[in-house]
Order: sequence, then C-alpha cells, then structure tokens
Amino acid sequence: MYALTRLERYRQLALDHIAGQVRLVWDELHHLFHHFWIEETRQRNSIFWGRGNGWGMLGILYTVEHLRESDPEAQHLLQIFRFQAERLKQLQDQSGDWRTVLDDRNSYLESSIAAFVVTGFSLALERGWIGAEYESTLEQAWRAMWSHIDESGLFKDVSFETFPSLNREHYRKMPQGAMVPWGQGPCLMAVHGYLKYKGQLISSD
Repeated sequence: MYALTRLERYRQLALDHIAGQVRLVWDELHHLFHHFWIEETRQRNSIFWGRGNGWGMLGILYTVEHLRESDPEAQHLLQIFRFQAERLKQLQDQSGDWRTVLDDRNSYLESSIAAFVVTGFSLALERGWIGAEYESTLEQAWRAMWSHIDESGLFKDVSFETFPSLNREHYRKMPQGAMVPWGQGPCLMAVHGYLKYKGQLISSD
C-alpha cells in the first residue's frame, strides 16, 4: 500500500509489523532467526529452524523492496539480512542444501531451504544488496534444489508441517517427502526469481 500511495501511515505500519517480529526472534550473536517467541516465559526457543529463516529472509527483503532504500529502517533491515546471508553461506552443506536445524549437524538436509535462499539471494543480487561473493552460494543452492525434483514435478525431501518445539529431536525426527505448498510454492518462486535475475524470463508478450 505504501508503494502505491506513498502515504506515511502505510510505511510505518509495515515497519512496525516487521520490526516487532525481528526484535523477538532475531539472534544478534548467531545472526539467525529463532523458530518462535514464547510469550509466557518471554524467551526464544533457541532453535534456528531452516525454513523459518527462509521466511524471515523473504519478509525482510519484500518489505525493503517496497520502501525507499534511503530509509534508515530499510538500511537496518538490510544489514540484518546481510548478517544472515553470511551465516547461511557459512552453514551451506557441500551438497548445496542446508540442515533443517541450520547449526545442528545431527539434523537432516532439507530441500525447501535451498529454494528460499535461491529466491532471496537472486533478488538481493539483482538489487545490489549483496555482492558477487554470494554467487557461488546461489548457484550451489540452485543445483541442489533441482536435484530434489522428480520426473512428476514433485519437489521432494521437504519436511512436513513443523510445529514449534523446545526439543531439537522434534525437528530431527520430522518426516519428509510430502506434496505441500511450503515446498512446491518456494520452488516455483525460486525458479521465477533466479531466471529473472539471470535475465532469462520469457515475456508473455
């Protein structure tokens, strides 16, 4: 609404909405998002869930995309994304994927995270929000994502609906392999974002 109207109240509403969430679940030390905030105990759950970090990343980028980049708040959000991008780069497996709990070597590799990273990094590279040093991370994630697509078009190895928990074992044991919107959708978004960044989208005209 702010992009369309340039009314200040919509800009402030967008910033207030995302700032509260970032304040509660962003970890300044580890540069990742916790899965959730526990209001009753006023604490985070201390689990850096991969797909949740993907949603956090896109929430930031899609908000900044509709703001003036000169806004101090937009620059603050971009700095958080850059910290996260660097941490994701460090945690990427040699396969190009990430673990469902990003910093847990005992959790399995989960496919949807690569799709989120392809979407986010493609947009950020296109806009110049991150530099060319992230190209290799993007390309590895792109190849990893395609390795999970079967002949029927199913995006495989996506974890089932993952309810919040304080127990890492809950995440480690979550089944994989369902045809779910949080797998197929991010995969389609990643294809669109990557091809747009590479200038390979075919015009509908």
